[in-house]
Amino acid sequence: MARAGRTRCDDGDAAVIGTRRPFDRASPPRAQAGAFRPVGVAIVVAGALLLYFALQSVRGGTHPLSTVVGADLCARLGPQPPVDLPGLRAPQAQIPDLAAGRSSTCYWPVGDTDPPTGGIGLVLMTHQSLRAEGNGGGTRAYVDTFLEESRASGAEVVAVAGPWKTAATIRNPGAGGPQLLAEDDGVALWATAREVEREPLVDFVAAAARRLRESKR
Repeated sequence: MARAGRTRCDDGDAAVIGTRRPFDRASPPRAQAGAFRPVGVAIVVAGALLLYFALQSVRGGTHPLSTVVGADLCARLGPQPPVDLPGLRAPQAQIPDLAAGRSSTCYWPVGDTDPPTGGIGLVLMTHQSLRAEGNGGGTRAYVDTFLEESRASGAEVVAVAGPWKTAATIRNPGAGGPQLLAEDDGVALWATAREVEREPLVDFVAAAARRLRESKR
């Protein structure tokens, strides 16, 4: 006679009856437990994306100076000018007849007279400095709007390739020298020139943009 609680199977092996614990039945199969993993991964990915876009809205781009307000532009560019132009003199922080607000400026007088009559002025606007002045659209929106309004006013706007995301030179009818406005993923550079032609101005600003890309916060 077989023992109580056991039965004899056809193959001769003993099978235990009534020894399974209740919570063993409640344990889900492994395949079902794994089915919840894609949902968890999706939540983690969504959270990472939200964090990325939140940081981008604060930083405004990948440029190392995008969050800086009130940078000393002349000091960051160094004592040597980005491009050595004829008659170029030592830089000064203030651009004549320009109120820059929270933006950073640097001015290089150009000319043989005293005082020089020409010059190159450079303004650095960062994503954070524009936000501090109430311009929440950032540098790209600022540049796009400025160029669009310049075209609408009859100015000659010509796109320029260089070490930036987008840029164009601007020449207003009846005005002085050329201007250049560039956006570099979190910073905007606005250059004005007197007695300096378009091509040297483009070379000058492109060299300055490369230096600023290498700058630290």
